[in-house]
Amino acid sequence: MTDHVSTLLFAPTRCEYENLCRENLDSNVHIVGNIMYDSYLYACSAATRHQGNIYDFQNRKVEIPQEYYYLTCHRQENTYDDTALSNQLDALTIYPVHPRNHERAIRLCKEYHFSKIILVQPVGYMESIGLLSKCKKVITDSGGLQCEAFFAGKQCVTVFEQIVWPQTMVDNRNQLSRPIAVEILDKLSKKQRVDPSYRPFGNGDTAKLIVNILKNNCK
Repeated sequence: MTDHVSTLLFAPTRCEYENLCRENLDSNVHIVGNIMYDSYLYACSAATRHQGNIYDFQNRKVEIPQEYYYLTCHRQENTYDDTALSNQLDALTIYPVHPRNHERAIRLCKEYHFSKIILVQPVGYMESIGLLSKCKKVITDSGGLQCEAFFAGKQCVTVFEQIVWPQTMVDNRNQLSRPIAVEILDKLSKKQRVDPSYRPFGNGDTAKLIVNILKNNCK
């Protein structure tokens, strides 16, 4: 039984299944959807309650505006100097600041008079989903948030040099950009099209599918 179960392979989407086929690992592969989508749907029901748990650097609760863009920026290549980070701050409003960017973000906001930028402490998963649910658009260098933005139907600009989730790169829903303000803003200005029938990551029942497949193969 153990040997048989060990041969099971789970692919989140058709894309990963095709990658496995190219490696000659196409035997007993099950396309089950992305488990991240299960987590996202679960979090959505509680995310609104957690949105109030956003604090500034002085530990004061932050009042979230009605309209805002949501920025996360933590990769070394996007934070190594003032130009890269300031170009992103020029285009955004709410920014949970990674510890490595703390001092630089404060200084740049003062120097360049980024009065509409709200710098807040790092947020947890529930708080992040809460911010995502209410934002207009997303700018990120996070592999996870760009995927969650897709789940939420929020247009995303990913400040990164390579595609992480090819399934999201459709109809201007997710676009790559260099850390340059005019390029980010240009990408954000493009209208996205959301096709409800396009569901590459499944229907949010990945965990259930995996459990059922394991049960059927453990008999």
